[in-house]
Amino acid sequence: MARRQHRLRLASAGHAPPLLRDPAATPQTIALEVEPGPLLGVSLCTEAEYPLTTVALPEGPLLALYTDGLVETPDIDLTDSIAALAHVLTRYGDRPLDDLCDSLLRHAGLQHARTDGIALVLLRSR
Repeated sequence: MARRQHRLRLASAGHAPPLLRDPAATPQTIALEVEPGPLLGVSLCTEAEYPLTTVALPEGPLLALYTDGLVETPDIDLTDSIAALAHVLTRYGDRPLDDLCDSLLRHAGLQHARTDGIALVLLRSR
């Protein structure tokens, strides 16, 4: 009998790195290293290439895909903003997805002026 492999294949179109939460005994969230591709709709080339990245998934992962509007704020380093978002995902990742989404959006800060829209997709595998 073939062994099931839990893998994710994804491509980036210029977005911030997806966050992957491993719900192990001590949960942790990491930013996935995805080779960047061209921005969607920017290239006039109809044959733009989007390199695929394959990631092994732990049991019961939670994946957060989001646009830069969720993490970009004036005067705050983007890497720090992504790390802070990962911390919130680690801390509250066991909540129902709608509650978790609300927590991430609250964290993103209505306290900071936003100049870009926010899109957030949460995926949990059981």
